[in-house]
Amino acid sequence: MGSLTVVVLKYAPPYTASEGTATTQGFTMASTSKAQEDFDRRYITSTEITRGLGISRSSLMDARKRGKMPNAICLHGQIYLWERAEVEPFVAAWKVMLDARRQAVGQ
Repeated sequence: MGSLTVVVLKYAPPYTASEGTATTQGFTMASTSKAQEDFDRRYITSTEITRGLGISRSSLMDARKRGKMPNAICLHGQIYLWERAEVEPFVAAWKVMLDARRQAVGQ
């Protein structure tokens, strides 16, 4: 697996009109936007996968444990990331299966 790049956001107090510097929830974004875009292109989170498939996080974690998904990058024992290019074929196949099941139930 490739190397993991960690992006650290610099904390700044929330925006005040007199300062003239916009922040998002107390974090400055100007210097990190390119890094965040690169990160988002390379990695996908469990939240993105579950929302895209319309499944629960526990279903995704169960699939991961059973070997139905590629190995994830685990951060702090609870945050899971996958390399997007590696996991997309699995997610696409899972989506086809879920759509077929949902269509069959809906008829």
